[in-house]
Amino acid sequence: HRTKLEELHGSITDSLSRHRYKEALRTVMNASQYGNQMLQAATPWKYLKDETPSEEREQSLSDLAFGWRIARFLAITTQPFMPFSAARLWAGLGLSGAVSEVRWEEAVNWNAPMEWNPADPQPLFKRLELDEILASEQSLVDPDEASAADPGHGVKGSKKKKNTPPEEKKVKEAPEGTTYLNFDTFMEVDLRVGKITTVEDHPNADRLYVVTVDDGTDEPRTICAGLKAYYSPEEMVGKSVVFVANLKPRPLRGVVSQGMMLAADDGNDNVKLVTIDGEISTGSQVR
Repeated sequence: HRTKLEELHGSITDSLSRHRYKEALRTVMNASQYGNQMLQAATPWKYLKDETPSEEREQSLSDLAFGWRIARFLAITTQPFMPFSAARLWAGLGLSGAVSEVRWEEAVNWNAPMEWNPADPQPLFKRLELDEILASEQSLVDPDEASAADPGHGVKGSKKKKNTPPEEKKVKEAPEGTTYLNFDTFMEVDLRVGKITTVEDHPNADRLYVVTVDDGTDEPRTICAGLKAYYSPEEMVGKSVVFVANLKPRPLRGVVSQGMMLAADDGNDNVKLVTIDGEISTGSQVR
């Protein structure tokens, strides 16, 4: 874990030194994703009431403790981008002083004393619903400013435009048989960027490949894909693809598949992987 965070810290520092701020913030978010995946795998909540000594329990609690250090890392590295949220996170960890006064290199100081905040944790962010976003955008429209922008406004002799409501555009009807997906349901789908590192024949299925994907974490992801009729292994290796990261793993003919790669199919036996144009970090979220 330490090595991974140190690598990410170095990448953030390098991006900032080259004024590539969006790239730096993306790497910070990758660190957050890494910490979340680590805790999900550790499942420390299983041992809250079970104090029976075991190697699994010790490892889980060790990962939980390191999760605190990742949160401290995030407080320091998000400070240049989100100073108020970083300050709240810093205080939420029980740390004293101002995070803005902490040296940048301290983010990877693994000997820093661990503190504790007994207060109930408060979320740093809340999920905005679509109607809230639209209402916020509408509130930015000032009718007075809009009328002032009218070329005829205030000009002697100019005709005042009638305040008529805009014509309502007809909503394009979906093709017959289409079922609309609820927006909230769609937002639950976690699409990520991954790079294909190896492609092997499935041992028990003639039409499947067993694909190894670098998803930006320490452990590569295995995905079974029915692409044998459309790609050779050599054509797939090295491609940056889009995959569903939070699809429940399931065994496919004896091999557990941990996601699904997206591909386009025109219905005429022409299938193409959905790939990324240009360079971007593996694990980046697709929006």
